[in-house]
Amino acid sequence: ALYSGNLGRVHDLTPLIEAATALRHETGILFLFIGNGGERAALETLVRQRQLPNVRFLPPQPREHLAAALAVGDIHFVTLLPGCEHLVFPSKLYGIAAAGRPVVAVAPLTSALAGQIRTVFSGAEAIARLQQDFPSVKAGPGDEADTDRTFAWADPDIFKVLPLPVL
Repeated sequence: ALYSGNLGRVHDLTPLIEAATALRHETGILFLFIGNGGERAALETLVRQRQLPNVRFLPPQPREHLAAALAVGDIHFVTLLPGCEHLVFPSKLYGIAAAGRPVVAVAPLTSALAGQIRTVFSGAEAIARLQQDFPSVKAGPGDEADTDRTFAWADPDIFKVLPLPVL
């Protein structure tokens, strides 16, 4: 599972650490963060505190290695904090589309990002779907009531039929 890009203030990255925590015993899943930003130190601290063996951080990769870096992830994460949806559109979606990888988005339902994703489901449904494939995943408190975030999934084929906005 890959998050590549700015680890900054407009990106809702805590749910990714929550997912890594829930999946900590699944040896076949690694959460890889490639990039820097204002929230990286806090994320690294959280990972150390939770002693997560399934999370790694790498520095930003040179532009000429971007395609190879994006090809590393079997699945990509794109995130956007509630309240920031009118300010930014995560341009990383373009690179992920070019890499032909599936996307999990964590974003407000009203965001342009969520609008690009066909299948939308709640945090509780996301955990339930993970539990189908990984029985050790346990739903945490509040997963059922997570109304601030939209968890969305896009198969790579979606990019063949949905035009991305030109910014």
